[in-house]
Amino acid sequence: MWLLIGILLAGLRAPALGPSNAPAADETVVAIQVHGNTLTSDEEVRTLAGVRDGMPFEATTVADVTDRLTGTKRFHRVQVLKRFASISDPSRILLVIIVDEGPVHIEMTGNPSHPTRLVRNRGPNVMFMPVLGAEDGYGVTYGGRVALLNPAGARSQLAFPLTWGGDRRAAAEFEKTLARAPIDRVTGGVSISRRTNPFFDQHDDRTRVWMGRARARQQHSTRSGGRLAARVVPRR
Repeated sequence: MWLLIGILLAGLRAPALGPSNAPAADETVVAIQVHGNTLTSDEEVRTLAGVRDGMPFEATTVADVTDRLTGTKRFHRVQVLKRFASISDPSRILLVIIVDEGPVHIEMTGNPSHPTRLVRNRGPNVMFMPVLGAEDGYGVTYGGRVALLNPAGARSQLAFPLTWGGDRRAAAEFEKTLARAPIDRVTGGVSISRRTNPFFDQHDDRTRVWMGRARARQQHSTRSGGRLAARVVPRR
């Protein structure tokens, strides 16, 4: 008797199958936002990306849009994000496209109706930074650092520091940040330097070559890296 009552009660508590257990509706792109573009219109970015309002959102949509925009060679960096357009309806997707067209400048056109226009910078993108420091016993170190941006694609830099005085040093240093790769940064360089020991009045000449890389492990929030360097110190 008690066994029969238990079976009946379990059947009453069991949830009834209905629409709540049905598979979720297909995701749909209901809106597209474009950010970072200065030379290319929003509509042209959407056309290059091959996206439109009302299109189905697939598992490969983000990667496909990123590859299409990157393949045009018109943007230094491309980032595509999936966002939910509604809290109550998770099937409504907002697609956010962020592009970087690189450095631009304003140019005068001479046309009164459109006096200015944006133009992409041509030629190498060069930056300069002065170097000035002092160390007790070694005196003042002065010089500069010239850096060439993006010589090997986006997020790369080739720098040439040159100093004189207490610390005489000339070097070539390369660095590149990699996106969506196991290795997130690659560095390398070569340098020659000379410092004069203030007590013995002897030159300390050194030649150095190094190569390094950093590896990111996002799932554990830890970072590991390696570095290989060689230093040559002349015998006296």
